[in-house]
Amino acid sequence: MRLLFALWAVAMMILVLSMVNNLTLRDTTPKTSDATGTVKRVPRPPTGNTAFVARQTASQRPVRPQPAPFTEEDAEPIVAVENPPAETAPRAVATPVAPATQAGGVGSTMRRYVDISQSDQTGNGIAGRVFLEGTPPPEKPLPLDPNCGKLYSEVKPTTTFFVVSRDRGLGDVFVLVERETGIPSRQLPPARNPVPVLLDQVGCVFTPYVFGIQVGQKLRVRNSDPVLHNVHLAPAVAGNAERNRASLPGAPDMEFTFAKPEMFLRIKCDVHPWMFAYACVVPHSYFAVTDANGNYEIPDVPPGRYTVRILHRKTAKLEVAVSVVKDRVTKLNAKLPLSLDLVQANR
Repeated sequence: MRLLFALWAVAMMILVLSMVNNLTLRDTTPKTSDATGTVKRVPRPPTGNTAFVARQTASQRPVRPQPAPFTEEDAEPIVAVENPPAETAPRAVATPVAPATQAGGVGSTMRRYVDISQSDQTGNGIAGRVFLEGTPPPEKPLPLDPNCGKLYSEVKPTTTFFVVSRDRGLGDVFVLVERETGIPSRQLPPARNPVPVLLDQVGCVFTPYVFGIQVGQKLRVRNSDPVLHNVHLAPAVAGNAERNRASLPGAPDMEFTFAKPEMFLRIKCDVHPWMFAYACVVPHSYFAVTDANGNYEIPDVPPGRYTVRILHRKTAKLEVAVSVVKDRVTKLNAKLPLSLDLVQANR
């Protein structure tokens, strides 16, 4: 009887020890305690489990770079630069385009590009044509969105970097008369009470593309489209304020003015990133923009000696010394060469 009791006691002891051991093996999570002595489990990272994938929160996920919006620079096949970066060279060097050295005439380096003569036409002024030397790159179609695409039934619009006629006349050239250096007391006067300049938005395109305006003269911007636009003035000269305003269909014209002279001040629509226009802001009224055939006329220029600047956004620039004679129109024809120092548009 004693033997049976002893065996039963040993069996019970073995059973109890086994149960305690199982409980210990089950709770293998590392533990720690805080300042109050409370025991806390520490999560153990998974090891050897190839199926485990860490889930990332939205803030932890890497942000994919979004493609940049279409800009006019993206559409430009080439851009003329006066001082190209070193990585774009070496390239062929263009013939130097220097100012004329004689009043009413041209120096030897300018004879290829400029022809000056006195016409029989009466009146004081400067008139002529501007031509393009070289073959421009082809224009690119504008990436119209569905709303703007509905405004065109057949022919879709393209960029208009080079408006060239059949006989090489170049449009959108800004021709500016300036007093010769050394005669600061005889500056050209501004026009009195100039009428406002109209910039329209038609077919999701700014019209005109290049225009001249005097300092302080009103610029009226109109929306003739049935779609929303916005007018974003992006000047580069300090003193000309940046403005950005919504342009609703059928809304009254907006008005702006510019306080400082600036060549090719950029105006754009952020809603339609292919829409651009350029304002040449000057202190007087003696300027012109060439038409689609390269023609221009600047009337009523007082007799005197002047420097005439001939500017296009994509070509070399010319500065020519010109004499205006009383009761005669000075004929000034010019040829603008494509700059050979070119870089790709996505600079």
